[in-house]
Amino acid sequence: MVKPLVFVAMPFGKKKDPSGQKEIDFDELYKKAIEPAVKASGFDVIRADEEQMGGFIHLPMYERLLAAEYIIADLTFANANVYYELGIRHAAKPKTTIMIFAENTSLLFDVRPLRALSYSLDANREISNENAQKLIKDIQAKLSDSSDKSFIDSPIFQMIPNLEGFKLSDEQLQSFKDRTKKIENIKQEINIAKKQRGGKEKLWGIQESISPINTANTDLLIELVIAYRDIKAWDQMIELVEQMSQELKENKLICEQLALALNRRKKEGDVQRAEQILIDTIANYGNNAETSGILGRVYKDYYDEYLRNGDNIYANRYLDKAIDTYKTGFQVDPREYYPGINAAMLLFMKDDDDSKRELKGIIEVIKFILNRNDDRNKDYWEVATLLQIYSMLGEWDNASKYKSLLISKVDFYWIIETIISDLKRIYITLEKIGKDVSVLKKIIEELEKTGAVLP
Repeated sequence: MVKPLVFVAMPFGKKKDPSGQKEIDFDELYKKAIEPAVKASGFDVIRADEEQMGGFIHLPMYERLLAAEYIIADLTFANANVYYELGIRHAAKPKTTIMIFAENTSLLFDVRPLRALSYSLDANREISNENAQKLIKDIQAKLSDSSDKSFIDSPIFQMIPNLEGFKLSDEQLQSFKDRTKKIENIKQEINIAKKQRGGKEKLWGIQESISPINTANTDLLIELVIAYRDIKAWDQMIELVEQMSQELKENKLICEQLALALNRRKKEGDVQRAEQILIDTIANYGNNAETSGILGRVYKDYYDEYLRNGDNIYANRYLDKAIDTYKTGFQVDPREYYPGINAAMLLFMKDDDDSKRELKGIIEVIKFILNRNDDRNKDYWEVATLLQIYSMLGEWDNASKYKSLLISKVDFYWIIETIISDLKRIYITLEKIGKDVSVLKKIIEELEKTGAVLP
């Protein structure tokens, strides 16, 4: 028997409110309360993933909004995609839409009259086991209430009683559910394959099975792009993007990932093409931390190349260009610390008086942002960033602590390779100015041993 499907529209990962003061781990909320509640009710559950695709709302997303028997929409922090999806659902279906939100958080409008369900978080903006159990029971009760054919939860259908909702035929519904199940199974195959030896070949086999690429499911294509990136399969990643539809090629996330792959592959003309893609992306979508971060890496690689070739004039030119680009991305949104730590790294290497003053300010901002979370809740990149900071500051007890925490979190060699490369830059700079680098040398050696056994 095919189970009823619950589609969950909510943010992904850790998100801060517009003030930057409150942060919620929506993945933890989903795993601890929403998913268990749906499954305990005997339903299947699928989560919206357009945020992982740069806000790209595609045809399968509309299918889910129209075909799923139930929708749960988390309105916390006024996520634009979630509100948009809620609007589509309310316009199409009179019943079975459930709204939830975290207490004491900002909403675009008062949803309490719409019988939205609130949930409680503790002082650290986390959902305790007790509050998770309460939310599970509340969602189960809402799912049960929503199955009442007489209950209308859409304000549009409440206002216009005889309005007919959008209806799919039984054949369309069954086709949608079959396709959704197949897509979720292939996603699982992709995530398993990229963590195995020979993952590149396994991913290629999956890609062949969903071809032709220009008409393939968008969710799966995004998943494949990220999987190829995680195992540094640059050729395959670029070839996959080249086969996509023009609409998807123009998506911001795809533009960024293509530029990243071209800059890492570095065949003739690749780096210049990557630079132009990123410049065009900023022109089309505006500046942001991610695009500036990748463009800053392009300029940093130019700097390294000219430095190796002994061309100090061009090396210094691109060093300044990389610093300015990273700083721009950081200034757009200081909560996105990736371009900030890269700007800090280059200022540290530059090591003049102006750079030292600027470096101090950037480091203080990043430390403030990252140290508001308990260490156990920090993700890999947060831990890696703090390891870099404390290594630059020569605070070796803290550096060693975050080295150990980093090793417990890393999954892929290319990720640990990146932090090793940055730590080696710090090592060279500290050694040049006569600082003791013995602890940093041991940290690098331990990370290299860890990387040697990773896929």
